Amino acid sequence: MLSLIESCNELKSRGYSADLHVVNGALQDASDNRFDVKACEITAVYRVDVDSSGSGQSVAYGVSKKQGSPLGVLISNYGVDTEKSVEEVLSQLEQNLKETKN
Repeated sequence: MLSLIESCNELKSRGYSADLHVVNGALQDASDNRFDVKACEITAVYRVDVDSSGSGQSVAYGVSKKQGSPLGVLISNYGVDTEKSVEEVLSQLEQNLKETKN
């Protein structure tokens, strides 16, 4: 199993270059560029155990523009530790992916 850093490096080597975070219901990169969640989707997922007890789990998501190129990496805690705003954005990104496949 890859570490969180190794997962992020793997995604970056595949073109997911931006470090994304959630701000006011949108995705934002380190240069303060904002991306509408409705125009993006999750295209890669790496779940990792941050510590050996399994209590510290995170997920590195590869996010792409819909029908476009990889955009960046969004990191989130896994499970009950997920922040509500991040959880809402992830839910929308997952819904976008389902709509794309139909």
